[in-house]
Amino acid sequence: MRPTRACLTLALAAAICIGLGVLFGRQELFLLGGVCITSILVAAAYVLFAPLDLSVQRETSPAILRVGTQANVSLTLHNKGRLRTPVLKAIDHLERYEGAAVHIAPIRPGQTAVVKYEVPAEKRGEITFGPFDIVITDPFGLIKTKVRAAEAVKTVVRAQLTDLAPVQTLGGELIGDFSSTQKLSASGDEFVRLRPYVVGDELRRVHWRASARTGDLVVRQNEETRTGVLSVLFDVSSSRYSSSGFERAVSTTLSAVRAGVSSDDDLQYLTSASPPTRVNTTAELNAIDLQLALLQPSDSGSLASALGQLTRRSRSGGTLILVTGHSDIEIERIMATAKSSFGQILAVLCDPTDPQPSFWHIRNDGTTDLSLGWTAALQGQNQ
Repeated sequence: MRPTRACLTLALAAAICIGLGVLFGRQELFLLGGVCITSILVAAAYVLFAPLDLSVQRETSPAILRVGTQANVSLTLHNKGRLRTPVLKAIDHLERYEGAAVHIAPIRPGQTAVVKYEVPAEKRGEITFGPFDIVITDPFGLIKTKVRAAEAVKTVVRAQLTDLAPVQTLGGELIGDFSSTQKLSASGDEFVRLRPYVVGDELRRVHWRASARTGDLVVRQNEETRTGVLSVLFDVSSSRYSSSGFERAVSTTLSAVRAGVSSDDDLQYLTSASPPTRVNTTAELNAIDLQLALLQPSDSGSLASALGQLTRRSRSGGTLILVTGHSDIEIERIMATAKSSFGQILAVLCDPTDPQPSFWHIRNDGTTDLSLGWTAALQGQNQ
């Protein structure tokens, strides 16, 4: 418990009244001072013995929160006690914001009250909801106490997604460890993989059981239908990005990986600081989605070294999608080397400094439409 400003003012008034009563010998002043002190004691007893036996349940939607969307938070308070609760002030602390505060009317025994609010998801990464505190104050506002009703929970705000057209590679064979198949059903005779449903897929290819588990439509795809290898390389060097440019690069990379999963090619993803990872199923795509949500720039690796890993694995072409910030001499040299190892290259500048780079196919500087540039680049490559 702690006194409010009103309580401190009342205590000062009580002291003055009692002091003046002693000085002038007036019983009225003693009585007035006593009333002030009694009010404070009654307020303290009210707060100390206030009936409060609550259970709190927090729900956050949507299940997958992305930059640019709203997080809908719902707090359900259930009165498990035998008495009606006093008027409560509920405070849900938020890591990146001031928090949400609301007054709750008395809750009858066995009844519930629901507190709802919205939080804009403006930044990629972890966000903390809570802890959730309840403040009890006496009717005069003299004494208050704070009770921790629910601990903090964390969720991840994922990168923004842009719908991009699937990429079909020009040449290329399945490579190394990335050509293995997966059997999705113990009773099935066909080796298949699952990928997200895209407009145009036949409904007979929808895997309804897996769709019910994940909440998103997924379709069966024969492993043998893959025609090549698609590699998405993300340059995470901090020297090539501004803060906004890196966020665009993360979003572009995730969108490119998702477009690659929707294609008929074997997909591998890597950064300039991490080794290649296979991404051909919904679970693998979700893992990369979470990884990119928490990814920060790093200079621990080398773009040339990462590209070298891809060229050593490449047998006969394939497609390379390179996501980077701005062009420089090193990038131009690396790209010139890569052209001899891949059937096609789609390169995206997310923090360009040159108005018209000579060999870059796509610009994503925050003012251009990435989807349109992507489609135009694909059409240019296939002509």
